[in-house]
Amino acid sequence: MDLEVGHAKLGQPWRVGAGGGGGDSNTRIPAAFGIDWCPVEISPLSARTKGHLEEGRRLFNDQRFFEAHEVWEEAWRAEKEGTRALLHGLIQVAAGYFKALSEENAVGAAKLLEMGLEKLAAFPEVCGGLSLGTLRTQVTIDLGEVRRWLETGGAVPFQKGPVLEVCRVE
Repeated sequence: MDLEVGHAKLGQPWRVGAGGGGGDSNTRIPAAFGIDWCPVEISPLSARTKGHLEEGRRLFNDQRFFEAHEVWEEAWRAEKEGTRALLHGLIQVAAGYFKALSEENAVGAAKLLEMGLEKLAAFPEVCGGLSLGTLRTQVTIDLGEVRRWLETGGAVPFQKGPVLEVCRVE
C-alpha cells in the first residue's frame, strides 16, 4: 500500500473542521483541538518509514498494540523532527491501549493516551496516509472513559481499541 505524507508545512494555515469554510476536508483539523495551522513540518517519508507506518497500522488494527508500538518505535529511531513527532504520538497511543487492555492499568493508559493525543494534535486530519482526525476523535472518547475508570474503578471501560484508517492525500 502506498502511503503519502499530507502537505503540512511549518506555519501553513489549515482550515478548522467545523465552520472552517471551504477547502478540502482532508486539510481540516477538528476545532476541538484548537489548532488552525500545522506547527510541525513533515519531510517526505522514506520507503522504510512508509513500510513501518503500514505494518504498525496493521498490527494496531489487529489489537496488537505492543507490537505496533515496537514497529513504529523502530522507524521513530531513524526519523527526524516532524515525522519523529508523528511516530511518537502513535507509539504513545498504542502503548496507552496496551496499558488499558492488556495490563488493566488505568493510570498508565490515561497518561499515555493523553501524551499521544497532545503530539498528534499538531498534525492535520490526514497525515502520513493515515486518518489522524478519526483516530484522535476515538482516542479522545476512550481517554474520557479511562478517566472515569480512574475515578470509579471497576473493569476496563472498552473491549478494543480504535481502527486506524488509511487516507490518501491527492
